[in-house]
Amino acid sequence: MKKFVHCIAIALLSVSMTSVFAQETEAPANEGNSCETKLDVGLDIYSSYIWRGLKFGYGPAFQPKVELTSGGFTLGAWGNVNTNNGHDAGENPEAFEADLYSSYTFPFGLTLGLNDYYFGGNYLGVSFNNMARTHSIEPFFEYVYDNNLTFYGALMFMEERVTDFYCQVSYDFDLFDFAIGAGDGQYTMNPVYKNGGEFSFCNLTISKEKTIKVTDSFKIPVTGAVTLNPTNERFFVYVGMSF
Repeated sequence: MKKFVHCIAIALLSVSMTSVFAQETEAPANEGNSCETKLDVGLDIYSSYIWRGLKFGYGPAFQPKVELTSGGFTLGAWGNVNTNNGHDAGENPEAFEADLYSSYTFPFGLTLGLNDYYFGGNYLGVSFNNMARTHSIEPFFEYVYDNNLTFYGALMFMEERVTDFYCQVSYDFDLFDFAIGAGDGQYTMNPVYKNGGEFSFCNLTISKEKTIKVTDSFKIPVTGAVTLNPTNERFFVYVGMSF
């Protein structure tokens, strides 16, 4: 019941902010999913690895991506490695991560997908029968309304651990993007005292994207953001570039 109340609060806050700040715009007609098949590669470089109100690893993070899209179907692989590999920085200073994901987006804005998170770096596991001990599986949904308002929900399953739930509402304003999320488990666990974990707000993020023009044919997208996790009292300021 407490999770439901928080989710309703997030939705109401988002709608109220939309009515105050958003300008009235006419939504373009839905063109549907293209049947074109494309393979894309990319690299993001961030000053810190921040995700859903949490920080992983130490030092700047390099995040490569390989993604195949065909119509509404997407299949991809995403990785992360931080530059600090000193053992004195923590148990997993590099935050060496390799994820697989797949999803399908319907023409009316709904996306259903599945994430496979793996923090073992390039070591797949003892055997395929024991992959559940090192991998976390997360079904998720995302719904985009009127191109600006997005609802997201995900439930992460881990062997011998309580499932972690996360939900988020975000809105793209003219001046900035705003996201508010709530979760339990790892999202609200205090990293110092190892207590908490109850369902609560964990991610308040304001971000801004801009493009830096290097030449007429080469431009670099840059994103800057500030994130507050009010439950475990963590605050982050970070910036990233995409190639």
